[in-house]
Amino acid sequence: MSRKLFLIITSSIIAVYTTTLFASRVQIIKTKNDRIHTYNEIDNKYDAQHGFAFYQDKNSSLVKTTQNNCCLEMLKTMKKILKEQKKQTKIQDKILKILQKRLDPQPKVITVNGKKCIANSSAECFQMPITAAAQRVPALLSWLKNPTMANTVNYLRWQAKYFIEIYRRADSFPLAVSQFGEKAYPLASHRLGYTSLQGFNIKDLKMKRIIASTKDNFKYLIFLGLNKDLDITSVLNIKALINKYKDLSFTIVFKDKNSKNLFEETANAIYSKKSLSLLTHTKKVINSNAFDKYQIFTTPSIVAIDMKKKKAQTICNGKVEVGYFEEQMFNYLEYNKEIDHTKMIDYKNWNNGVDYRENYYKHILGININSVLKGKTNGKK
Repeated sequence: MSRKLFLIITSSIIAVYTTTLFASRVQIIKTKNDRIHTYNEIDNKYDAQHGFAFYQDKNSSLVKTTQNNCCLEMLKTMKKILKEQKKQTKIQDKILKILQKRLDPQPKVITVNGKKCIANSSAECFQMPITAAAQRVPALLSWLKNPTMANTVNYLRWQAKYFIEIYRRADSFPLAVSQFGEKAYPLASHRLGYTSLQGFNIKDLKMKRIIASTKDNFKYLIFLGLNKDLDITSVLNIKALINKYKDLSFTIVFKDKNSKNLFEETANAIYSKKSLSLLTHTKKVINSNAFDKYQIFTTPSIVAIDMKKKKAQTICNGKVEVGYFEEQMFNYLEYNKEIDHTKMIDYKNWNNGVDYRENYYKHILGININSVLKGKTNGKK
């Protein structure tokens, strides 16, 4: 028999056997418990324990018991989860209300004199505002809500205790600086050990040097003419400022001719020509347009012009005093990050030169200490 014929016969036998077996299997399925119907029913369902298309005998009490137990356990678990979720939702709602009250408080409607209005939207609809910080201090909160004598005394006693604790913490600052120096605080602290209660102040001398160092980068405009009485009152201070900072570039800008004449007449009336030398040679202009350009709304006013950055900043308004000018100019430089605070530390300033000791002894004793140290007395040989 050929190999090809043998394969054909074998294939035919297998096909007949398979068909017969399948037919008999189908017959079994049809005749026993109507399982085709059972399969079709279960195919559309999903059993969490057994998966899809799981057959079970409907007549079996064991299967029914297993199904019931499984479903009951799942139901109990779901109920527990649902209960916990409701509990967490309530907690989250409370948290949301607290956050909204603190971070995004909504306008509160109150009734004042029989009329509804939004609290603190006007003076007529006033309600004492209570900050979050106050709410954390019951003594303060009670006093803010109702300032009775009992609440006031209770709050004052609490406040005194609070200040005592603040004082202790404030005391720790100079102690730490004295012990550790700039390692603890790399800023100028101006402790009493480096200044004098009799008027000598290392800070003032250092500030004078800083202001004087602006001579190459800044020009200063002094505006006069909008406030007649204050302009006249400031003549002395303007003269003192110009005399102290001889190297700075000052220009006095008048609103009109009358304000210029008034200033000069006042200066001539109270000073000699010799003492007015620097003020006389200070540049003076009449320029009403400059008042609009630099937005001058009152006088005296001083404007600092940064020539490098090409911008202007009003630094002084009102009665111009030397100390006021220095503080404001220092603030301006500090604001623009042009101050090295480590160089302002008091004990370092004493090593910058010998003029401190000279100024100190001149101020206290009226002698020239440098001359004394060189074997001279009062500056004479």
